Amino acid sequence: MYPVVSRMTTPGSLSLACDGNAVAVTVINAKAAAQRRANLLTSVADLKAKLDSAKRDHEEAVLELGKLEPSEIRDGDRQLGKPDSNGLMIG
Repeated sequence: MYPVVSRMTTPGSLSLACDGNAVAVTVINAKAAAQRRANLLTSVADLKAKLDSAKRDHEEAVLELGKLEPSEIRDGDRQLGKPDSNGLMIG
């Protein structure tokens, strides 16, 4: 026979009309849910750290690329579709 649930009190807890076995199952489920939540929060923190690191790496790469480009391109003197000093088209 299944236990009769008289009411839900809080997430992970029940008031039972009979059979104490269901209480143990509910406690186990609540512990598992709490562990899943903790794991998700850890994953979120880890992903945020990785995102911050990737953003810093990107910013550094953009700065390094700017140093490698000819000064004419950095200064915005060239426009797409105009030939450069070698007669080559850009874009």
